[in-house]
Amino acid sequence: MNMIGGELYFFNQNYKYIDNSLLNYLKNFEINLNLFSTGRDALYAIFNNIKDKKIWIPNFLCESVLNPIIKNNLNYEFYNIYDELKSDIEFKPKKNDYILIINFFGFVDKNLYRFSIDNELNIISDTTHLIFNKEKFRNVLSQSKYIIGSLRKSFALPDGAYVLSNANLFFQDKSREDFVYLRTYGLFSRYYSSINNFNNDENFNIIKNAESILDNSNDFGYKISYLSENILKCINLNEYILKIKQNFNILNKGLNKNYNFYSQYFPILFKSVEQRNIIRDKLFENKIFAPIHWNTDFLGDFKNNISDEIISIPCDYRYGLKDMEKILNIINNEEG
Repeated sequence: MNMIGGELYFFNQNYKYIDNSLLNYLKNFEINLNLFSTGRDALYAIFNNIKDKKIWIPNFLCESVLNPIIKNNLNYEFYNIYDELKSDIEFKPKKNDYILIINFFGFVDKNLYRFSIDNELNIISDTTHLIFNKEKFRNVLSQSKYIIGSLRKSFALPDGAYVLSNANLFFQDKSREDFVYLRTYGLFSRYYSSINNFNNDENFNIIKNAESILDNSNDFGYKISYLSENILKCINLNEYILKIKQNFNILNKGLNKNYNFYSQYFPILFKSVEQRNIIRDKLFENKIFAPIHWNTDFLGDFKNNISDEIISIPCDYRYGLKDMEKILNIINNEEG
């Protein structure tokens, strides 16, 4: 029985250049497209441009977002995110400060954007999960100074991240060769394991080793690899959107939620860490890996309690109705 969730992998598709590719979609906005190796490379390039500015960041985020801020010695403060993935908007920025807004799971906090515009803030929008909603993506783009997103977290790519902005960004004229090599091998290995029902431990360790190379790197600004850029020319975003939206809506209905957004992950918030862990363990027993976006223990006193209540249910383009029904049966039976 194959695992549901976990790292994306190469699959049996026709890698053929198409006119309506994901790469062309990103290029067709009237703004410069910059392709980096990873999200932290892209973030570093942005933060390198605003070293003399103050930036406000949410207290619900991945540690890899904070590291480039520290690397660039930016002056930063946190603003709060609550259970509905909204900000309390109780912080007091100054005109021309920067703000990082993460569109969690494709959710757009309209009040936060309005607040930022009213206070004349420079908006950096993380659209990693929003890329599958073209209308919201375009609306957020029109309100932001920088648009950023990790492509390798949303598609089967060795590496890749984008920045849409008219600003000039720092680039290294090379890719992360060792990282890309291991990621490529791991993604092929994971596909081979999936079609032959093999154990995933080996390719998991390969991909984990690739992430260790990235985590231990003190150098940033790498460009996307040649392989990943060419795969982007073969991805039909519309097909991915259709599949993800179908899966998300099945979970939305089956779990009696009323989310007006969607992404490749379906977030569920529980009343306690104990309840969350019971469900997560039960899913894992049935070979369903539901990650936590994100563990914020690294923030110390600024830790966000959402980390103890949330899991992310995978509903990306690899899966269909039977997979979603399996997930629903386990969660609904466990919750009683």
